[in-house]
Amino acid sequence: PARHDALKLGRDFAEQTNCSESDFICLLSLTPQAVLAAQMKTSSKIVNPFKFLEVFETWGPHIDGELIKEQAISAFQSGRWQKEKAVLLGTTSEEGVLFVYGVFNK
Repeated sequence: PARHDALKLGRDFAEQTNCSESDFICLLSLTPQAVLAAQMKTSSKIVNPFKFLEVFETWGPHIDGELIKEQAISAFQSGRWQKEKAVLLGTTSEEGVLFVYGVFNK
């Protein structure tokens, strides 16, 4: 998502958790169930109605050139990644089916 859309999504998510968007201690203390509940409530909102496809990938990174400098695959291909950490990669031929079905089944 665009920066302003990503920020709005973050604010909406934090609001659902009763945490401040800048209170990382509160956000990190959330249970997995609380995170999933807030994610489900927030994901139901289309942040930018002119970018309908973002409904399918609401939580993608915003490449801002500062905090997130580039796409993960680009960094990996060019050797700019934390090599001391394990990496798990994979694909599935029907990865997007769940998201598409979830949106159009409502």
